[in-house]
Amino acid sequence: MKILKNYLYNSFYQVLLIILPVITIPYVTRVLGEEGYGINSYTNSVIQYFILFGTIGISLYGSKTIGYFADDKIKRSKVFWELTILKAVTVTLSILAFLLFLYATSQYRFFYLCQSLLLVAGLFDVSWYFMGREDFKKTVFRNTLVKIISLILIFTLIKTPADLWKYILINSLSNVFGQLTLWPYLKNEIIFVKFSLADFLASFKGSLALFIPQIAIQIYSILNKTLLGIFGTMGDVGNFEAADKVVTIVMTLITSLGTVMLPRIANSFGKKDFAAIDRYTKQTFLLISVLAIPISFGLIAIAEPFSHLFFGSKFTTAGLLIQLMSFKIIGVAWTTVIGYQYLLATNQTKKYTVSVFLGALASILINLTITPHLTYIGAGLSVLISEAVVTSYQLYAVRRELDLKNYFFPEILKYFFAAGVMFLAVAASLKFFGTGILGLSLAIGVGALIYGCMILLLKTQVVKIAKSVGAQIKR
Repeated sequence: MKILKNYLYNSFYQVLLIILPVITIPYVTRVLGEEGYGINSYTNSVIQYFILFGTIGISLYGSKTIGYFADDKIKRSKVFWELTILKAVTVTLSILAFLLFLYATSQYRFFYLCQSLLLVAGLFDVSWYFMGREDFKKTVFRNTLVKIISLILIFTLIKTPADLWKYILINSLSNVFGQLTLWPYLKNEIIFVKFSLADFLASFKGSLALFIPQIAIQIYSILNKTLLGIFGTMGDVGNFEAADKVVTIVMTLITSLGTVMLPRIANSFGKKDFAAIDRYTKQTFLLISVLAIPISFGLIAIAEPFSHLFFGSKFTTAGLLIQLMSFKIIGVAWTTVIGYQYLLATNQTKKYTVSVFLGALASILINLTITPHLTYIGAGLSVLISEAVVTSYQLYAVRRELDLKNYFFPEILKYFFAAGVMFLAVAASLKFFGTGILGLSLAIGVGALIYGCMILLLKTQVVKIAKSVGAQIKR
């Protein structure tokens, strides 16, 4: 089954992008300390704004549009060249803006310069094309080697806090080389096609429509780090980044499924196959929820001992922040399906835009009013509340299009009940086995076993979906 294969490929790659740095985190956090780790996070959050304005909404628009024309080489080639040239223009303008910023600032200037190579990576990014073609295998295997090399370099070259610039440079260059390695695969995929100025402007308009909500997304996902660096300390940013990294890692499998389903649903929408859209949406929602809900509950249970073991004793508030932000995982799971996979694929960009703008507004209000006083607690609350606002609006927006009642009752309630039982089991296991590496591992194993058994005992629909997928794979 192509969807499952793409999901597995994309999940592997997305996990790789997170897991390889995670392998280095226990080492890097101890070498660089919370301040050095915080400087990396703060300067990266600033450079992300320039990347956002440089790439506008091209990746998302490109993936969706290539999905529409997946079977037409001429049309998809035309889209590719329009968007590639458009991005060359916008990234160049963004680089010029960054140079002006660099001239005006004196603090962390060298670190900003190292981070700016991510702009170059954005310029050469063509992963959106392969996503639209539902071809995730090339992206996975080609970039795996680059990421492994960067892992080796980190352990080889990062020895003292003074090596922070090397750490930033290794991560930035790995992104550049990772994007460049995808270009040779385009040789047999596209041809040069002439296009008019009107076509170019149409692509710009389409990208801009998706760029606007991405601004809002960036605000409520990055702004907290930027403002925490201004109102708090680099140590606060370091703890927040560490906690956010853990939450992001466990969300990887969730966002991967939405990524591979976007072009498939866009293709079904182009064929006006609404029955397939409904089927894909419900199945994805249930599969994503059955993962997200226990992951969220499980993280809350193990956050404190895990944080101490993983990041080291200097990261004193990371565990609390993980607990605070864990419920974001459920919100992201649902918005991945409803917003990213369904609304965008069915050309309901306005509803998607409104949802993320409401989230951005909530983030701005919370960060400006609470973060200056509560620092890292305020930043954590902004993440949780902003995601809740986005999720609530998107569910409200599709209430007449999707049978959400059939999604939640009783299926999702079963997942929450099973996760609650699992949480109690993990908490009891930690008290019995202890909070060391062995105790933590055993507690996680007990939790996974309990949740799996509960899902089977409650006879959830997701079991039938899994059996159906398995039968299709055998065929």
